[in-house]
Amino acid sequence: SPQLRTHAALASGLLRFDSSFSNAYILVRAGESLSDAAERIDTNPVNRDDVARGALTERGAQQVLDLARRLSELEFPLIWYSTACRSTRTAEMLGAALSLPRERLVPEYSFLDARGLGRLDGEPSAQTWASVHARDATDAFWRPPEGDDGTPNESVADVFARVRQLLSITETQYSQENIVIVSPDSEVLSTIAAAVCGSPLEMHSRFEMAPGEMRDLRLLQRDDGWRERRSLRACRAPADARDAAS
Repeated sequence: SPQLRTHAALASGLLRFDSSFSNAYILVRAGESLSDAAERIDTNPVNRDDVARGALTERGAQQVLDLARRLSELEFPLIWYSTACRSTRTAEMLGAALSLPRERLVPEYSFLDARGLGRLDGEPSAQTWASVHARDATDAFWRPPEGDDGTPNESVADVFARVRQLLSITETQYSQENIVIVSPDSEVLSTIAAAVCGSPLEMHSRFEMAPGEMRDLRLLQRDDGWRERRSLRACRAPADARDAAS
């Protein structure tokens, strides 16, 4: 279809870019927030600084401490984080636990925003995401219904465009760095993972990450794939999508 061919061209461009990363990238979803615990969709950027929604729960704070122990194996990492409350708090806690100077924590003001779900903002999270991902699986350009409160209604392709710009910036500004990307939701991270793995964007949800989870992009580019819960076989693009990209 025309949309599949368009997506294949987009994905092919990003994969050519990713094949020569000069930095190592670690994907981190922010620790569990109050809105996560309430199991409600929270994607309106107006609420990004709202402590009543974005403060970490006790469980979320412990998740961040656990992340810090894992990240301590990295040499002097650079943390790029969304300025959403839960991501900022996650980055600050990581920086303190890893004894990083402030200049190693870099705020990102738009490219790492949670995926906007338009009129679906505020709905129960589990069933809403299941419905959204079912629609995503049929069309990477599908957008949730538009709302009237200013919440963006973004497709996976829209998110893809943002993260591609982000990685272009980091690859231009840095070299041979360990860069930790902290996002408030899973959508940004799963989109990066799908693109790097060569999976169609429509299937990004198979790389879904829970609050407090971490993934190393280098493992996606190795023959043995993800060493945690997924294998490379699970994320390879179907033959027809690979043919369309060639």
